[in-house]
Amino acid sequence: PERRIELVIGVSYQADLKQVKLILETVVVGNEYVLKYPKATIAVSELASSRVNFVVRPWVNTVHSWRARCALIEA
Repeated sequence: PERRIELVIGVSYQADLKQVKLILETVVVGNEYVLKYPKATIAVSELASSRVNFVVRPWVNTVHSWRARCALIEA
């Protein structure tokens, strides 16, 4: 009934990573489809050649997974 979706968000090496994480947390918490429990994972996942990648892994009800994914990407 529930599933975890995964998004990879890339930001510039010049970005303030603490600020980026705060923004991502705000977006996830504000999304109507994201479940409060279990809590979403938001972390730096990769130091790529041209960007720092964050992984965003919120839990949603399976029936809303596509809507949640699209809404999070747009936000």
